[in-house]
Amino acid sequence: MRSIVFILVFCSLLFVSAAKDEVKEKPAKWGVSGQGFIKNRTLKNQLTAVLSEEKTSFGAADIEDAALILLSDLQSNGFLMGKVEAKIELVSGDTKEVEWDVSFSVSLPRDIQATKVKFRVIPGPISYYEELVIENDSSLEDDEISEFFFSEGLLFQGSKSRVFTSSSMKSGAGNLESFLSQMGFQDARVEVRFVEGEDVGAKVVSVSVVAGPRHLLGEVQVEANEGAFVPEVVVSEFYGLAYSRFLVQDIVREFRNGYYKAGYPDVVIRNAVEYLSDSKRDEVELKLRLIIEPGSDFTVSAISYDGLKHTRESLVRSKVTLKVGDPLNPILLEESRLGIARIGVFGKVDYTLTESGEGSKVLDFSIEEKTPWNLDFLTGWGSYERLRGGVVAEKINVLGLGHRFRVKGLVSMKSTFGEARYSLPQFLNTSSVVSTKVYSLEREEQSFDRRELGVDVGLSRYSTIFDVNTDFIYSFESLESLNSTLGNEESIDEDSLVGSLGLRIGRDRRDNPINPRAGYRFFGKVEWASDWFGGNTNYELGEFGYSHHGDFGHGLNWHFGITGGTIGSYIEDDAQIPTGKLFYMGGENSIRGYRRGEAALIGADDRFQGASSYLISNIEIEQMLSESFSVVLFLDSLGQESDLGGESLKSELHSLGLGLRFKTVSYTHLT
Repeated sequence: MRSIVFILVFCSLLFVSAAKDEVKEKPAKWGVSGQGFIKNRTLKNQLTAVLSEEKTSFGAADIEDAALILLSDLQSNGFLMGKVEAKIELVSGDTKEVEWDVSFSVSLPRDIQATKVKFRVIPGPISYYEELVIENDSSLEDDEISEFFFSEGLLFQGSKSRVFTSSSMKSGAGNLESFLSQMGFQDARVEVRFVEGEDVGAKVVSVSVVAGPRHLLGEVQVEANEGAFVPEVVVSEFYGLAYSRFLVQDIVREFRNGYYKAGYPDVVIRNAVEYLSDSKRDEVELKLRLIIEPGSDFTVSAISYDGLKHTRESLVRSKVTLKVGDPLNPILLEESRLGIARIGVFGKVDYTLTESGEGSKVLDFSIEEKTPWNLDFLTGWGSYERLRGGVVAEKINVLGLGHRFRVKGLVSMKSTFGEARYSLPQFLNTSSVVSTKVYSLEREEQSFDRRELGVDVGLSRYSTIFDVNTDFIYSFESLESLNSTLGNEESIDEDSLVGSLGLRIGRDRRDNPINPRAGYRFFGKVEWASDWFGGNTNYELGEFGYSHHGDFGHGLNWHFGITGGTIGSYIEDDAQIPTGKLFYMGGENSIRGYRRGEAALIGADDRFQGASSYLISNIEIEQMLSESFSVVLFLDSLGQESDLGGESLKSELHSLGLGLRFKTVSYTHLT
């Protein structure tokens, strides 16, 4: 029955889409070849997004702009001698063929109109760094200088990892100069030039680095009109630091913020620098002069809000930190604008200031509200559930209070899931989120059919002190296990009511949530179920996880993760723990080589049984072969046990393998 519903839903979506297409007039189309399937699709989508705009025909300017985009893409990827051919299908039915090279000397007739343009990209030989010859008198190592031009951290340094373009060479030299300047070497100079190598496209680049003396800050002098207001700033903490424009910006910011807090929004701070010591020495001390024009001070005389159609003004007003009569502080003004924007129901938030009298201004916020409903369709494939799809509908700004109502439905070949959630962001004008959720789940597991119905009430909060996300949750659930073949019985049906309190904490410091190379993540979960909370079961559950990522250098990365959990009861017999709350290992984010539930414990009668505790470790060594490909050596280990129902089971599983990782816009891992 679930499969029939799933097919009917997808056929309905396809029918609606086809009906819409019949009504619309056919748009003109781009075609791209010569760059491989994925790259061709990416370039075609780029042309469609930038130039098409649902046009029924393309003019000369459109076609030339498209050719220029393709040539620019070739240039940026090192194909300096690339060409683009175009086969143009005209409205009249005739075809015209054109070729452009880097000179872009061909112009199309201005009256041309085309219904389809097929581009063929001819990259030609790639230009790459064959050798980098470095003359260096700075404190940087040659390897550090090379990193400004290309990466040397890959096992196979192919030409595509050392792509050369004139712009990248110049930007590399500029970035190197900027980096030396931040270190205090204000007179640093980097000169680059290249000659052709022996092979076609090969470039031998000479890099000359002259650092010069290091500049340090020795004194700060403030110059303002006599009797004018000057904020108190401890400038001595900046003495002895490397002088750079960033250091100057930090010092100026300290003074500017002091003026802002006092209500001087128009303060102007100029700076100049003087030498305090001989510039021929290895280190030079500088004096920074700040010339300050405070301007006039203002207070806020009135605050108004324009554009509120469905939102209550009291909600917006609660996010504004400036009050009538306060000094006009631009910092608090921007914080107020961001506070309004963080409500999450506005597409645009701006403000204007109008003088209302001597020393005062009127603050007027201009607000545009977002569309109240969002609708998204989901589809995907999983190794166990196979084809799956669904829909998510969300209403924002419920009751004009910024509340959110979200409905989600998912159907797969193995499960049906529905959820409705109502949330109150920024509860009591804090970073906390209060939410309630009702959900229903039916899933065919390996050894039983799961049927769950539940309601959650939770409080989520981010702690700036400990840098962790914290969730407090009360749950009431009806858990059924049907057609079970677990243990020694042929068929066992189970119906449990669970009332529980839960606490979850977590921190994520990874550089990338999908393909991390550095950083760490941890989480912890505690759940306490008791008949005191409305259920008929008693148990305590705990889970934790930690992962860390780093590198050994030269494109060799390491990844480590450990996850564990336990469930039991210190009040009643363990046998009352619901079947659906036990651990059935295998599947995504578990031990590799097993589908969902297939790594579960197996009893003496060769039937699956849930574990009461488990521990999984994942170790990976990843060697980057190129920017997109890497080889992964992994070792997954699982230990689990169950001592419920009078039978004690233990098992250890280990999975050792070699995998190939391919990184695209999405993420693929082949093992």
